[in-house]
Amino acid sequence: MISNITARARDHRVIVMWQEAFVALEDRSFRVYRRAGGAGRWSRVAEVTFGPGQQRKFVDSGPWPASSRLEYGVTELHPCGETRICVGEEPVRQCGIATVRREGRSEAVDA
Repeated sequence: MISNITARARDHRVIVMWQEAFVALEDRSFRVYRRAGGAGRWSRVAEVTFGPGQQRKFVDSGPWPASSRLEYGVTELHPCGETRICVGEEPVRQCGIATVRREGRSEAVDA
């Protein structure tokens, strides 16, 4: 299970970091998704694999949609499939999403 997703804008890049609820003893693969302004479809921007003890981190260098607000979600790949960014139904729907506001070269973050 993925938790504590954060996104930070820095020097024309967005750094996305996350943790897992359980300690991994083997390599784990993840997909990083992005969408503009909290609306529209998620676009997959990366698939990454980390070994045990490695920091879960992805640096997005763009190109980005024409929006100053971006949302990032992360899923984990398993032999049986892929986890979801959001689980459950309204009103108890839970989503592991980080939001970042890109304003030039500033670091305004809303995670």
